Amino acid sequence: MSLNCKFEELDDETREYLKAVRTRGGRGSPGVYAPAGDPRPLIAIIVGPLVGLLAFVLALGSSKDAWAVAMLQTAGLLFGGWCVVYALRRWFAPGESYGGVFAYFDPLHAYQVKGETVTVTRLRNVRAVEADGVRVWFALPDGDASMPVGSVQKAHQIENYYAVMDVLEKQEGGPWQNAPAAELGAAARMTADEGQAPQRTEHLDLDLQKVPEEPGRRNRAGLGFVWLILIPAAAASIYLTLATVNRPLGDDLAFERAKADGAPGLRGYLLDDRNTRNRDEARRLLAQQYDAPIARLNWPPAAKNPELRQGIVKLLEMLKTSETPVVAIVVTEDGADANWVGRATEMRREVADGLARGIDPALIAFAEPPKDQPAHVSIRYRLVPDRLGNNSATVDVEIRTDLEKPPVATGSWEAIPAASGIPTTTVVNVLKAAICTELVGRYVPAPPPDFGGGDF
Repeated sequence: MSLNCKFEELDDETREYLKAVRTRGGRGSPGVYAPAGDPRPLIAIIVGPLVGLLAFVLALGSSKDAWAVAMLQTAGLLFGGWCVVYALRRWFAPGESYGGVFAYFDPLHAYQVKGETVTVTRLRNVRAVEADGVRVWFALPDGDASMPVGSVQKAHQIENYYAVMDVLEKQEGGPWQNAPAAELGAAARMTADEGQAPQRTEHLDLDLQKVPEEPGRRNRAGLGFVWLILIPAAAASIYLTLATVNRPLGDDLAFERAKADGAPGLRGYLLDDRNTRNRDEARRLLAQQYDAPIARLNWPPAAKNPELRQGIVKLLEMLKTSETPVVAIVVTEDGADANWVGRATEMRREVADGLARGIDPALIAFAEPPKDQPAHVSIRYRLVPDRLGNNSATVDVEIRTDLEKPPVATGSWEAIPAASGIPTTTVVNVLKAAICTELVGRYVPAPPPDFGGGDF
């Protein structure tokens, strides 16, 4: 018959007896001790802190609100901390609730201890003991029972222990025939290990002088009130602390990432109203991003329309403090082919992309304005074909920094001279390069498409 209960529910005598056996590692005990390996504490103390730290770092880099970040971090820290506590409790086995992980066999009972639980099998009327692989089988009056012992060698040691005990106990006139259970068990263990039975009690390796006669459930298991109070209190404390410090830490991390991402990152940082610690520095760094392209536009001066080049400079000055780098551009065509809107649409797209590449796509982007709305850059061109099918072109440009105010720069020029021999089929390519060169000093072609083919 077996008793299954929590370790802390065992009667005090049996619990102290098992704790002494575990502490001694079976030395000086009247039975055979079979420790069991338990990798869970090692896994917990390695994986727990790593998972907790990972959750903490990932949450810190999140763009979520401080309370949400603090909740995830609290969960990670509690998980990691609990894993460490779990491992330490298993290794050092404090308190009365944890018994260790082992099996133990004495003359009267077989014990299997698994952390907080224990199984006690009464062996007083055992009929046979047999090793079967890494388990030991007991033939009992009310049915068979088995217990794992970790190794084949240990199983045979236990089988031999009980066989020797049976011989010593039945030996007529022997010193152990009527000996107390503890002395009989110690004599059997020493005989099985050394091959020779001790002759006197003084020769026994025995520190535990008494074997529990009737192990039973005598104590009430605790409800863990300490943990019920400690864990929520720790969680609340961690959460409140993290919720307080997360925003500054998150702000600083967001600022570091923003600096690494240049103008788009700095603008993203400024657009988030939760970021308050580094706003002035972010504005300064954002404005600084425009210094190099402005200096390049200012030197050398434009040959034909310096005013237009300065208009672009004023646009960039405006974007230094703008929440978005997007400016509106419109391109229209008049003259002989004014009804062919497809060419004007293509010209707007090509010129917009060329201007952005000529400055820096990270600093400025061009988009079409809503219908019937003014644009920051308004371009009107006129194509004049000759009798040979070649074209000349004139261009008018207006630049505004405030859509509700007059232009800050205007200009016109002959972008494609007459009799230049530019056929209609290539006029868009020539004209877009001429416009970009006039406004920003250069035309940067679009990079070739990357098909990801690599080397053959």
